[in-house]
Amino acid sequence: MLETFGALDLGGSSLQVTFESKESIQNGLNLSIGTMERHLNAYSLTGYGLNDAFEKSIVLLLGKNSKAGNEKFSGDQLHLNHPCLHAGYRQ
Repeated sequence: MLETFGALDLGGSSLQVTFESKESIQNGLNLSIGTMERHLNAYSLTGYGLNDAFEKSIVLLLGKNSKAGNEKFSGDQLHLNHPCLHAGYRQ
């Protein structure tokens, strides 16, 4: 039988972590299915979701570009190259 180590769920503004432990921990869940018994623990980490991580990367890039003098403005728009987005992406 394969062992389950844990699961991650990346949401928009939080990250949920669930993992199995040998014994029950406070705020854990004791799960019984037939003769199988498992002890699960779950945590929600606010501020570590996909949207929050992307916003933090924008702030980081803005800070780096500002220090290096690499800001590119066109009227009221700021042009910023983000390594996670394809060339030509506009928002």
